[in-house]
Amino acid sequence: MRYILCGLLCAFLFVAPARAETTIGVLDVQYLMTQSKASAHIRKQLTDHREDILKTLKEKEKGLIDREKKLIENRKTLSEEKFSEEVQAFEKDKMALQKMSMAYNRNLSEASAKAERTLMEEIVQISGKLAEENKYSLIISKQQVIVGSTALDVTEEAMKRLNKALPKVEVPLSK
Repeated sequence: MRYILCGLLCAFLFVAPARAETTIGVLDVQYLMTQSKASAHIRKQLTDHREDILKTLKEKEKGLIDREKKLIENRKTLSEEKFSEEVQAFEKDKMALQKMSMAYNRNLSEASAKAERTLMEEIVQISGKLAEENKYSLIISKQQVIVGSTALDVTEEAMKRLNKALPKVEVPLSK
């Protein structure tokens, strides 16, 4: 038994793997996703498109409100059957406007997600290049770091590269 323990101890001492130096970089991904030129371009496009959508929807809603007022005014002059037809047509148009609003919101969300994916893919590529060039074993998100040296932070270099490589991201919006 003693020989087995002694043999295992010797095996661990002589066969212990050489430890490689681990170098780590820290990247503030959230900062890049919100403060880069590309993210500002994405936000501007989304804001402009949202304003256009809201303008269109408000115009259509105003038309429906006016139509509803006329319908109420004409209730006494219209036959019961004609009034019922007008109400049904009005409700159908009202539902169509609600569906249009939901479709616009869905389109905006999907377009935003695609643009953000494009931005994130570029951040990942830049991180990989930084890791390779600086021989980092690992680059981790700043949000995951509790304590660490600021010398590990590669965010500013990543931002410079990101702004140069991807100053704009076109948001794939359908009109």
